[in-house]
Amino acid sequence: MKGFLGAFLVFLLWSFTCIYYVSTRTSPSVADLDSTSTRESQVKLNAANTGKINKSKNITNELHIDSTTNTHIDREASILLAEEIQKSIAISDTIDITKDEPIITFENEFDIPDGPSFSSKVFYPRYNNTDLILDKELVAYASELKQLLKNNPNKKVTILGHTDNVGSDRDNFTTGLKKSRQIKWYLTARRGIPRSKITATSRGEEEPIASNNTVSGRRQNNRIEIIVD
Repeated sequence: MKGFLGAFLVFLLWSFTCIYYVSTRTSPSVADLDSTSTRESQVKLNAANTGKINKSKNITNELHIDSTTNTHIDREASILLAEEIQKSIAISDTIDITKDEPIITFENEFDIPDGPSFSSKVFYPRYNNTDLILDKELVAYASELKQLLKNNPNKKVTILGHTDNVGSDRDNFTTGLKKSRQIKWYLTARRGIPRSKITATSRGEEEPIASNNTVSGRRQNNRIEIIVD
């Protein structure tokens, strides 16, 4: 009887040991589940971050392409302007802008027909002392004007120099005339528009478009007007 009970106890112990061993091999623990879930989440997170990085790189590349294109356009315009300035040397007192020009005085100014014009453009040139500084706007307009006159050979151009009222009216007339002749010299001598097509004259302080009592108003009145009729 004692031998039977001993054998039975050994059998039970062996059975429990087998069951415990099988359960630990087939059923993952909570820690294992958490570890697996963490690894899967990390993989997904890494994939998402990789996608964001790739999108960011694509956007950066697109912005770089747009920036390169705009820079190229600006560089071409700057090169054209630099070439024009180099050709012109300087529209300054060293150039005789009065050569072959008619005598126009304050008392005998050039008459401009009234009424609407075929085309007109207003510029606000910059100056270094009395030297005209070329800019992109004037360089571009010179090309447009040359083509316009080619398409309309019967048209003529009048350049008017306007000033503010600082100083005497006679001096302002002379200043406006000089500035208009500087523009004519550039259009004819450097851009190839026939001199016979262009007349340069002055209105001095006679036709303000703003009040001369303010700095901004005087700046608006100091202008060049190009009329095509």
